[in-house]
Amino acid sequence: MALYTVLAEILGGTWIRQVDGETPEAALAQWAQDVDISEIEGFEETHRQYLVGAVSKTDDHSRPTLIDGCVNAWVWYTSTQDEELVLVYLVETTKPA
Repeated sequence: MALYTVLAEILGGTWIRQVDGETPEAALAQWAQDVDISEIEGFEETHRQYLVGAVSKTDDHSRPTLIDGCVNAWVWYTSTQDEELVLVYLVETTKPA
């Protein structure tokens, strides 16, 4: 299982967390499930549930996209039900020995 650093731009703020996942998609899903809504002003449980739903879709738009010219770095975006942009970067990170 790999460690991913997740950098998320939500409602004008930046939040950084690390999660484990077998794939970037699994790490994104884990992050969405675990996001601490109390840390994001104006972000409520309904927003988190909407985010979880967006991550769980299976179309190509719902999967992280490898960033051109980068290794182990992906980007994913969606919007909240209020049409606020959610921009997420995932970077596969080396675990400390």
